[in-house]
Amino acid sequence: FNKEDLKPRVMTDQEWYDAVYALLITIPEVSDVTIDTNSGQITIETINGLDNQLIQIDLIIQYYIFCET
Repeated sequence: FNKEDLKPRVMTDQEWYDAVYALLITIPEVSDVTIDTNSGQITIETINGLDNQLIQIDLIIQYYIFCET
């Protein structure tokens, strides 16, 4: 195997935005998701049923740390 494949890398801002979008768009009744990359504001458009509902996103970042000796 290639040792370089095991090295972690930092996700870009765009990769994070894409991941959040992909997660939110799978929620039933969500028709569109817009992320303002300057302010971090997320706008969710719904078909029915989610109007005036609080949607809370909790993010857990799990790091794997490899030490080279």
